[in-house]
Formats: sequence, C-alpha cells, structure tokens
Amino acid sequence: MNSRILNISLSLSLGVGALFLGGCGKQSEADLLAEAQLCLDKATSSTAQACALKISALSSAQSYIIRCSADFIEEGFDSPDKLANALNQITGGSSNSATSGMLSALAFTTKLSNSSNSTHASNADQTFDFCKKSEQKGLSMIAMLAKTATQIAGLVDDANLGTIDFTHPETITAGSISTAISDLVNTHDTILQAHAQESVGSAVQTVYSSTCSAGSQANADICNQISAAAAAAPGGIDLTTSTPAEIGSALLSYWKNLNP
Repeated sequence: MNSRILNISLSLSLGVGALFLGGCGKQSEADLLAEAQLCLDKATSSTAQACALKISALSSAQSYIIRCSADFIEEGFDSPDKLANALNQITGGSSNSATSGMLSALAFTTKLSNSSNSTHASNADQTFDFCKKSEQKGLSMIAMLAKTATQIAGLVDDANLGTIDFTHPETITAGSISTAISDLVNTHDTILQAHAQESVGSAVQTVYSSTCSAGSQANADICNQISAAAAAAPGGIDLTTSTPAEIGSALLSYWKNLNP
C-alpha cells in the first residue's frame, strides 16, 4: 500500500485543508469544510467527532472524507503514518503473519470501550459507509479492512473461540487474528461460519470493483490477495457475480492457507 497516497487521502482531504474561511454572513460549504478540516488537523481521539459535527448538514464527497477521517482519528489513528504502517505490513509479500498483523492493527477496539462487540462492529460499519461515500479508493479499502478485521475479532470473541477479548484490546494480535481466521474456517458452527463468510464477502464485494481497478496502485497488495483468493477457490469464482458468502469463504480460506 502506497503510504504517500494514504497520507494525501487522510490528511489533505481532497485539498479541503487548502480552502479558506469566508467573510461575514452564512457560511458556504467551502467555509464549513475548511473549518472542519482545520479542526481535524489538531484533533485527538476525544475531539475528532466535534470536528465532524461542523459539516453535519453536508452530503458532498468532501464532507464524507472529513467523517471518515474523524472516525479513524477517534479510533486512535491520529496520524496518517499509523494507517500506512499497518497496511505496509503486507507490501511486497503475502504471508499469514503479515496479513494478520495488518488486520489486528486495523480492528476497531477503542471506541465506546465498555460496549458490546456488536457496537464495535457497528462503529466499523459506519466508518465503512462514510469512507465509501468519500469516493476515495484508498479510504474505501482501509475502511473495508477495518470492518473485516473488527467483525472477525468480534465473532470469535462472542463465540468464545481463541483468545480475543474486546475488554482487553491487547489480545487482538497478529497471532490471535490468525487463529480467529482458522477457527472461522474450521468451525462446525455453520451459523457462525455463514455469518463470517457473508460479512467479509459483502464488504469486499462492495468496494472491489471501484478500488481494485487497473492502475490503482494504492490498493495493489490487498487487491492481489483478493484476486488470488478468488482464483484459489474450488473451480475459481468471479468476484463481480459470486455471492458475498462465496467471496468471504474464498478470502478467509486463502488467508488461513497462507504460509506463515
């Protein structure tokens, strides 16, 4: 994953930060976006959502970049480099440990720390929706991975499989995510397995066509993994016409079978 592109996507927000505040009277959309961006530039995990509230009445792609970025800052990614470092774990390679390390770094754990796992998943769902509407390929892919990681971790925690415990975020590691993926592939609980396949596949299918198009170098590494997973599935699958469950099954199995 190209960290320069990530830095541009998250911190410059399509050049919103270069806009300037207008004069007296009712604020224009450009004014509101600029004010929110200036706020976000200095935001912490506890103040990021106040910045997003400044553009609550807007529905442009630029406003969704602000919302997407605010969610990640609230989650603890207060620097674009933190996102880049997580994603760069799979750059130039495709091992189980690298992929699991990336997913463990992106799982949402800090928002509403006393909440249930389902709330962590819903937070990641909201962020995914915001980032898709930003029309930024890099942000859409990051949010898809964060949603996938959070759902994987939450499902095994709810089912008391493995060692992941959302009340102790430090338990979400490369090793525990790797074990979680294996557990979801191998489980005899067909309902749990179907839920995992559907949730992972649905997120991937939603963004694959738009983020993995030719020339999308920012997403090349993870896109290559998704394509390889489709090819490795029995008989191969078409990522544009297969069901979410088929896509999720293929990707989870591929991640499980990567050599550590």
